[in-house]
Amino acid sequence: MSSNKLPGTYVNLLIDALKASNISVEQLLSDFGIEMKDIEAPFWYVNLNIFNELIDKSIELAEDPSLIVRMAKSMRASCYGHVGVAAVAAADLLQAIKILEKFIGLHCSVFKPVLKIKDNNAYIYFDQSSTSEKLNSYGLLFSILGFASLIKDLLKTDIKIQANFKQYNSFNINSLFCFDYRFGQKEDCLIFDKALLDNPLPTADEMVFRLLKEQCERDVKRQIIKREKLNSTKILVKELLHGSQDYSVSLNQVALELKTSVRSLQRQLAFEETSFQIVLAEARREHAEKLLKSTRLSIQEISNILGYADISHFTRAFKKWVGLTPTIYRKA
Repeated sequence: MSSNKLPGTYVNLLIDALKASNISVEQLLSDFGIEMKDIEAPFWYVNLNIFNELIDKSIELAEDPSLIVRMAKSMRASCYGHVGVAAVAAADLLQAIKILEKFIGLHCSVFKPVLKIKDNNAYIYFDQSSTSEKLNSYGLLFSILGFASLIKDLLKTDIKIQANFKQYNSFNINSLFCFDYRFGQKEDCLIFDKALLDNPLPTADEMVFRLLKEQCERDVKRQIIKREKLNSTKILVKELLHGSQDYSVSLNQVALELKTSVRSLQRQLAFEETSFQIVLAEARREHAEKLLKSTRLSIQEISNILGYADISHFTRAFKKWVGLTPTIYRKA
């Protein structure tokens, strides 16, 4: 299971959107191990992989991909807990975005907004290329649109925002979300007039901001200590896979190489909130991306190197990882 976590409020927004479509959510949640008491908690986290599967299943049930747009329209800074509340208390939009940029990825590295200024525009980028685990295409679309909604809510006014997406999409966002959007772009990002960064927030509170920023700093220190204690076995397994470049290796063979028992290896990986199959998939994805971008090997050859019995299995797995087929990813 993924060690990356997303705010459980993402699921709460999904539930509200499903209820508006008259879809029962109790059974859907139970299928993913989520109980109603979980979603009623003041603030909670949901596993990244579970969220990816949950949003796919929800869109399948609703038979309407625009479900994610309705979710995004309800996004507020408070969905990110005390990090978001600190943003609400910031003096201006720049300070709010900076606090989100610094701390929003505390529990999940797959969604980390990065602010850059170029000429007269402000750009907020959402780059997942450096992470082994990713939001799927629907999850990323929701997160970016949600961040645009969040910015508008911070300013308490409607502003002009352009949303760029690397992925391609077929349904009309503009009918539900009134701003400029473009698919098939080079980067996932939001673009708006940089002058808006100086706009004061109507909810600014200097003391609240200072106290919550200090809380965020303490949380970072606790996370660093926690992470130093974790991931050592996962790193060893992944280094072994990349070193041998044998991605058809079994759990038994890896345990033998690491001079440990299968049960001990499984137990340690479980303690690190992952499993051998997840680590193997991550290693395959990382090597696949490297081969697609840096070599001229055919898709069939890369599939064979990664230990897939059939090229269609590799293609499906790769599309699930990054939201693109190997061929389209190589051309991008």
